[in-house]
Amino acid sequence: MHFNEYIESSSKKLVGNIYCMHICPVNRDKPNNPKYLLNMKKITFILFALIAGTAFAQVGTNTATSNAQASAGIVTAIAITENTALNFGDVVTDGLVGKAIMTSAGGLSATGGATLISSINSAAEFEVTAAEGVSFVVTVPLNTDAAILLTNGIGTDMLVNDFEHDAGTSTFVVVGDGTKLVHVGATLNLNTSQEDGHYTGSYPVTVAYQ
Repeated sequence: MHFNEYIESSSKKLVGNIYCMHICPVNRDKPNNPKYLLNMKKITFILFALIAGTAFAQVGTNTATSNAQASAGIVTAIAITENTALNFGDVVTDGLVGKAIMTSAGGLSATGGATLISSINSAAEFEVTAAEGVSFVVTVPLNTDAAILLTNGIGTDMLVNDFEHDAGTSTFVVVGDGTKLVHVGATLNLNTSQEDGHYTGSYPVTVAYQ
């Protein structure tokens, strides 16, 4: 028998007993009988307990549980390595301000008082290792950032600016073997009467998943 069925049958039986105790002649003449009063208290207590139990059983039945799902994807940490340095080659100056301009595609040209005399020059090349199919961005120095200078400890420092890379303003996506080549160009600015010598410097290139 289910709990609720038991409660219903018990309640009906108790109501019948109460009805008999009030109506049957055997009990009618004993309203002040101590045993009678005691039985009445017991019956009242049992009814209260059954009603309370029924209410409690009904309150806790409307529940539901769902097993929700969770997931995660782990991708290769992005990394960058320099394969080829940015090299403007040998430049002759006539004493005037000039520029040597290297594109990210590797084309070198000169303006002003600068003249190119060396065929050994190159755009910078970097190898990026990243998760296949995940896009990333390349960041090179902006003209508003801290100045990038080439120095030799003797002559006047030369400013390098107008950095560019071959992604332009778009993003890269690695396909195939998990690597991508990135090329960087920039402009070298020669000062008036730039002193002879070998000048070097460094600059940051940053890659990040997008």
